[in-house]
Amino acid sequence: MSTRSLFAALLLFPTLLFGQVPDLVEANSGGGDQVTVSLLAAQTAVVPGQKFTVALKLEHKPEWHSFWRNSGEYGEPTKTTWKLPEGFTAGETMWPIPTAHPTELDTVQHIYEDTAWLVTEITAPASVLTGDKLKLAAHVALQVCKQDTCIQPAFDVELELPVADKAEPVPAVAAAVSAVRKAQPVPNAAWKTSVAAQGESWIIRAEGAAGAAAEPGKIYFFDAAAAIENVAQEWKKDGAAWVLTMNGQATKPAGQQPWGFLHADKSWVDGAVVKVIPVGTAPAVAQAAPVTPSKAPAAQPAATNASDDALIAQIRSWGVRPLGGGEPDNGPTGFVAILFAFLGGMILNLMPCVFPVLGIKILSFVKQSGEDHAAVKKHGLVYAAGVILSIKLLAGVLLGLRIYGKSVGWGFQLQNPWFLLGLITIVFGFSLSMAGVFEFGAKLTGVGGELQNQSGYRGSFFSGLFTVVLATPCTGPFMGPALGFALSADTPSWLVVVIFLALGIGLALPYVILSWFPALVKKLPRPGAWMETFKQFMAFPMFATAVWLVTVFASSTGNSGTAYLLFALTIFSMLLWLYGRFFQRPAKPRSKSIAAVTAVLCLAGTGWLGAQAAQQKGEGSGHGEIMLSPQLIIERREKGLVTVVDLWAEWCLQCQLNRKAAFDRDEFRDALPGYDAIFMLGDNTVQGSQAGLLVEKFSAAYKTGGIPYAFISPPTGPVIEIPRILTSPSTLIDGLKEAKRQQEK
Repeated sequence: MSTRSLFAALLLFPTLLFGQVPDLVEANSGGGDQVTVSLLAAQTAVVPGQKFTVALKLEHKPEWHSFWRNSGEYGEPTKTTWKLPEGFTAGETMWPIPTAHPTELDTVQHIYEDTAWLVTEITAPASVLTGDKLKLAAHVALQVCKQDTCIQPAFDVELELPVADKAEPVPAVAAAVSAVRKAQPVPNAAWKTSVAAQGESWIIRAEGAAGAAAEPGKIYFFDAAAAIENVAQEWKKDGAAWVLTMNGQATKPAGQQPWGFLHADKSWVDGAVVKVIPVGTAPAVAQAAPVTPSKAPAAQPAATNASDDALIAQIRSWGVRPLGGGEPDNGPTGFVAILFAFLGGMILNLMPCVFPVLGIKILSFVKQSGEDHAAVKKHGLVYAAGVILSIKLLAGVLLGLRIYGKSVGWGFQLQNPWFLLGLITIVFGFSLSMAGVFEFGAKLTGVGGELQNQSGYRGSFFSGLFTVVLATPCTGPFMGPALGFALSADTPSWLVVVIFLALGIGLALPYVILSWFPALVKKLPRPGAWMETFKQFMAFPMFATAVWLVTVFASSTGNSGTAYLLFALTIFSMLLWLYGRFFQRPAKPRSKSIAAVTAVLCLAGTGWLGAQAAQQKGEGSGHGEIMLSPQLIIERREKGLVTVVDLWAEWCLQCQLNRKAAFDRDEFRDALPGYDAIFMLGDNTVQGSQAGLLVEKFSAAYKTGGIPYAFISPPTGPVIEIPRILTSPSTLIDGLKEAKRQQEK
């Protein structure tokens, strides 16, 4: 392969990385190289009207681990979403005792290694008929880690059971379930436990009475509420009592009390094996998968045992109406969605995401101003073809994900660090080209020369592809309803393609019109040497785009991923410098040979560092808000309270602009208490995260088509939909006032 071909392959390869879709396995078990998940029953049949037990068996490969309901420092707990036949209800998950694993940062994680069983009791309705076969299914999302490498796979597992008058135990599963049951905390008369606040600290106390073991051994408090810091615990003896003083977890609301159990490695009771006793009181609504505490200062309300789908459906049943009044919005029709997509595509050209492309297109039109009009027309059509093709490819990916049951929105690929890695590489490389490090395509400074050759048309086509890639972080007016309609599960596939086609036509049309009307092109400045200066100047907005994409990448991969990426870009820039210095300019053969060897090493280094960067895991964003919780929205409504919800992500540029213009302004934050309101954030930054899955479910329920999307949940009546583009806090305050008036009606 020639160096030129090698360079071209390097630039084009990342564009194929549309991301990795989590494993979705519709079977009794699913697994990969890190963990296998199986859904098993502890008995042979379902008996009408009776409870029965199922278990998720997590088999971790060597050195890999997953997390308990409170993961400790970093990590996401395993979350199970049940898909049960009508009338069946799932109880609270029974978790086995985890291992308190110390980290290099003097913190603690609560993990499962080897094999772990998550047990759930399910109640069957009396109406089921003997002889029938029932299918139970669960969507299992978990995080598994090995040292400093973490991934977030998801599995769909199923189990089919017959309905019979009686059931027999399945010995292996029943034994594992029995072991988990025996490890659940049960009060013991030999010990009195208590939790008390002392300033910003919590005092956990276990006081022995008759029958208490004098030396229970090493003690550890597993805090299910995640209300205390995840650091090493120092227990002290106080007469017949053991006492632990711990600081409160900064990510928890003030006053949220710890609760969980105390584990002793010997026994709490003389002459008996009792290793677990309860501490504190669990909340009235049991916690099936509490939200993980994180380093970010975000208050994390606990998730509930009820299905997120059912809770979101309840919220959606309240209806929705736009800010300022009007009837509840039931969404556009197919024709209106097509029209909105076309208008939204045209307006998208004015959004900040597409700004870096504008300079490139201005240069191309200036260059074409002295050329044959037929060639100019062709360039406009080729550009449009690039836009429309990339839009159609994006629609195809979205439809494919919909077939697999994954609800995603516009810009979803920016959650994926592999796609971001490719996009950053392209933008950074293109920026270096515009700055003059090397030349990508024909020079733009030629004046009065021949018509653009084939590579010029390739450049127009590439510009069209590039425009769509850069446009995906933005949404504009009309786009939200159109994309929400298109991405709904009820919309036929052919109509989805038509809507996206209309979006692509709208995005490309302004440039096509400009290329087809010579009078408009002739109003541009004449070609000349100034174009090279302008081209180099436009490199800086491209560099700014690359920097912004790096910040998005950092949200998914953390500091370690960002460091790997920056080193990869440094070596990549050296590779491009070698190409421009020794292969686009005269050089001695020996110098070219040395440069070629160095370039191959740079290519290998860039690939290795880039792969390492994409595999790191970050924590997502944290801004001090309460994280999205459908249960909390419902509870606050029942108490007559208001909740402001913003669905956003670090990679969504309009989301960022809305925050700076409205959500982060003191006028809005200071107004919240006066309306009995809180601000709740749905963060879709990190792919596969619990918070991101909730955002996707809300987006699907409200047919938003993507983010940003914000609404206010009032005490009564439909939720109030906030405009997608905000310029000041006054819009949000108007929404709070409407919520108040809606309550008073």
